[in-house]
Amino acid sequence: AVKDEVEAMPWIYSASLRRRWPGTLMITVKEQYPVASWNDEYYLNEFGEAFQPWDSSDIGTVPDLIGPSDRAKDVLKQYVNYREQLAVINEQIAVLSLETRGAWRLTLQSGIEIKLGRAPLEEKLDRFLIAYKQGLNNRLDDIQSIDARYTNGIAVRWKEENENKTGKPGAT
Repeated sequence: AVKDEVEAMPWIYSASLRRRWPGTLMITVKEQYPVASWNDEYYLNEFGEAFQPWDSSDIGTVPDLIGPSDRAKDVLKQYVNYREQLAVINEQIAVLSLETRGAWRLTLQSGIEIKLGRAPLEEKLDRFLIAYKQGLNNRLDDIQSIDARYTNGIAVRWKEENENKTGKPGAT
């Protein structure tokens, strides 16, 4: 009963108990740490399991992962894969989402949204990385979004040229 009560605490991943005679109970706990927020309501631990802490004010910046409730592990696995690939170009993921119909979309820390769609995902991200290295990296401030759902390339949506600092198109 004590083990169950300790493991019911939000920050505890697992607990083990050991009796030390004559009257001591040793409790060893393994904490769980948030690696991402999940559907704006929960956090995911390193195993892709959702938990809800009592107080989330001490949690630093973590990426936002979004998807069907039963796909948390899949989304986290894809996040780790993309994180490693984007680290090569010094980009980080702010948001990764999996839609119910199976389409993937990610938003970089720089604010650029990349639509990947459905499989084959690796080829689509690779096409973005190639374009990035071939010159897109010099125009990041001008890019609004990238559509990588095409079979032979990507489409870039550019920000409005006369967009002012408030972000309103057409304002001068």
